[in-house]
Parts: sequence; structure tokens; C-alpha cells
Amino acid sequence: MGDLKAPHSFSAQGCPTSTAAVDLSPRNGTESTNSTPEPSDGKLYGRVEPRIFTPPLRELTPETSDGFEIIAFAESLGMELMPWQRWFLTHSLELNPDGSYRFKEILLEVSRQNGKTTVVDVLIAYWLNDGLKILSTSATTTVAEDSWEAVIEIVEDNPEVFGPPKVDRQNGKKSITLLESRGKYKIAGATRRGGRGARGCHRVIEDELREHLDWQSHAAAANTILARPDGQVWMLSNAGDDRSEVLNHYHAQGVAQTNPTLGFFSWSAPDGCEITDRSAWAQANPALGHTITEKALETALSQPASIFRTENLCQFVPSLDEVVSASAWSRCLDPGTLQAHKARVALCLDVSSDMKHATLVAAAVLPDGRVRIETVRAWESTAQVRKDLPALLKKIKPRVFGWFPGGPSAAIAVDLKGISQAKEIPSQGTTAACMGLAEYIQAARVCQNGDELLAAHILSAKKYNTGDGWRFSRKDGGQCDAAYAAAGAVYLARSLPPQSRLSVITAD
Repeated sequence: MGDLKAPHSFSAQGCPTSTAAVDLSPRNGTESTNSTPEPSDGKLYGRVEPRIFTPPLRELTPETSDGFEIIAFAESLGMELMPWQRWFLTHSLELNPDGSYRFKEILLEVSRQNGKTTVVDVLIAYWLNDGLKILSTSATTTVAEDSWEAVIEIVEDNPEVFGPPKVDRQNGKKSITLLESRGKYKIAGATRRGGRGARGCHRVIEDELREHLDWQSHAAAANTILARPDGQVWMLSNAGDDRSEVLNHYHAQGVAQTNPTLGFFSWSAPDGCEITDRSAWAQANPALGHTITEKALETALSQPASIFRTENLCQFVPSLDEVVSASAWSRCLDPGTLQAHKARVALCLDVSSDMKHATLVAAAVLPDGRVRIETVRAWESTAQVRKDLPALLKKIKPRVFGWFPGGPSAAIAVDLKGISQAKEIPSQGTTAACMGLAEYIQAARVCQNGDELLAAHILSAKKYNTGDGWRFSRKDGGQCDAAYAAAGAVYLARSLPPQSRLSVITAD
């Protein structure tokens, strides 16, 4: 249903209605019981019903939801929808008693690759045939264009339904218009100007809402429906982090049910679950068992935990810039020392950005290819570093001692350059060192003995982009000199030839 009546009438058989038991207490608002029966074929299937959702005001039937007609429309085009997609269409297109849409804004949260774009493609095709004007924005131009091309394919494959289209493929003006219904679908970037040129839209679609770090893009696009009494804004996303300002705003409203015109549907894993919890996988991946396999999610576990949680569990995390996950770091725990590997040792020193802390880390490549790292010494001032470092290096006699001349260690460059075995790690090497340490930890190719200092600095390290990759971030004001020192030590240890031989590796 829209401002114009659809020229075709369809009926859907067997579409799920909702009489789900929903706890409406203030504590957990719209949390679902998720009591969907399990299939008997032994496969793990995703939940049809979202974990959290806005419950319907009455039983959903073809008279109380336009979802039934759109499902039938999709079937008439030969498009087979998954159970969760049918459920979502039925509930998101609930009608008021006067026939208007209950929801002015719809927020769909679901993990990546579960088919939310297919749902939108069906909706857009239906709306086009209904003569509506649609604007779609996405933070990634490729994503918007892929969906746009998919709709064009639907239209061109079904000329008897849609009639002849007019397609404009000029950059910045990409659109498709149906010559018979006059429905028009245009795409734009998710910028402050993305929706400014689109007037009088009936529908706005905002994909990747988590990438909206401020309100400018949303305001530009969403306000294009103001003149349409039955206009709607459809917002799609997986979970984000504390920078996802627009998503977090609507998510909070959806959970608290404070916005009566917001339809909130969240296929997501419960907070605090383990990332290996397969029941949590099912709650966040409704396409599991249909287009997503358990094996695919097992493979995705190799990502940092923060990435897996947002991308595959649809869970909010404080930051998506995590370099090393706590689970990956814990997998590297292997108590021991470098005493038995004195022939393969490298040292690296780094100083914190506030010059109030410095760390010296040792690393050696083990016979099995892993790299053992451990803190040799930490200081609270650069003056103490100058005093202690020469004696330590004389006692340890490393094959190589490195530091980062482009970082805070430059403050004591005169002292470091005077060390005979000192090696400056250049800018490109700094990037390689940071990325290499993260990759080695993620692959459990690092051995660590539970050192609290290393854990604190490595696990709190964030990424910041450089021209050729990324490095550990110091922008949050925290100390990560131990992380840099560990990265440099691993980088140097891996660079040593196998035949390198040293004599002593014991520090006081």
C-alpha cells in the first residue's frame, strides 16, 4: 500500500501471522521468546522471529498488513523468500484501522549476508509498480549500485508486470523510471547533500545505518518524505559501535518502545553471550540453514571478536577499531621464558606519547615458527631509560636492538643512535610491524606468558589509518608503548637469519 493504489492484486497463502508471547515489562521491553519450532533434519536454522521487535497491535492478516500482498507479488516474480523475510514484511507493513501504515520509520537490524537487501529489492520493485518515488542511500556507493542493478534486472526480466523502463546510468543521476506507472527509483551517497535534490519521495531507504556518524545525511534524506502523508523511512544495518550516532538513537527508541511510529526488528545475539554460542548464531542469522552455513560462521570466528560480534552476531561493541581480541590473545598464552632461545633474540624499545612510560620487549622465533615475546623492563620516565638501557643491552647482548624514530622515542634519539647494534625501524616498517603482530596473535603464532603490561597495552590498542595501512593508535591518550615495542621486537626477530647466534638473554 502506498499513496497510489497498486495496479495488481495478489494473495499470499501460509504467511506467518504473529501471536508471539512478548514480555512488555520495562526491563526487557520487546524481547521475544524465540519459540520457533526446530526443524527435524538435524541442521541448525536461524530464528524466524527476531530476538527484539515491536509487537503487532492486532492479529496480522491480509486485511491488517500489506506484507501479504508484497510476499505474493514476490512469488509472482519467481522470487522465493526465506521464512524470516516473510515474517519481517508481514510485521513491518502493519496497517492502522484506517488503512494507513502504522510505522513511519522501520529499523531492521540483522547480521551481514542474511538477505536484507533482497527484502528491500522486493519492496522497491513493488513500490515502483505502484508509482512511488524512492530514494536509496548507502555509505558505500557499490552497495547502493548493486541493489539498484538488482532491481533493474527484476524489472527487465518481467516486462509484462512493469512495462518499459527508462534507466539513467550517469554518475550522480542513476535512476530507473517505469514509463507506465511513473514510479522512480534513485540512488545517492549517504552525505549531507545526498537527498537534497530528491523532492517529494514516498520512500527513503538508508542502508548501512551504522556508518552514519552524525545526523547530516539522515536529515537530508529523511526530510524528503515530509510532504507525503504515507511516506516511510526504511533503515537497515547490522550493529555498530559508539560512533554510530543515528543507529544508536533509533535502536534505543526501539528497545524502550518510546517512539510509537517506529517499527523495530532486531535479529541479534543476546548481550554477554560467547561468540561460539550456536544458539546465539541462530538468533542473529535468520538465514542460517538456508543461505548461510555453520561452517561459514566457524570460518568467520578467525576475525577479531569485535568484528565477529558486529558483523555476524549483530551486537553493539564500544569500538570497531579493535586490533587484537581478548580471545585471540588468550589463545596465545603459553607460560615460559626466552632463556632456552637465547640464539634468536631481538629487542625493541618504545616510549609512550606522553613521555611518561617506556617499555623494552624481547622476542625470538621458536623452532615451531611461533614467536615468544616478553617484557624485559618498563620505566616511568625517559631519564630512567637513559640511565638503565646501556647496562641492560650490555648484559643481554641482543643480535639487534630496534626503535621507531618516527614516534615518541625520537625524544631520546641521540642516546639510541649511540648504541652500536641499534636499528631504526622506518615508517613503512612500523606499519608492517603493527599489522604483523596483530596477524600473528590472531593466528595464535605468538607465545605470551600472561604479562599484564603487554596485555593491557595490546588489548587497548586501536587502529589509525596511514597512507600505506594502519598502526596502533595513541589518539585516545592511553599508553600502548608496550604494544609498539612488542610489534617491533617480533618484526626484528622474524627478520633475523636462522643462523643468528647470541650468548645471553637474561635481564634482571
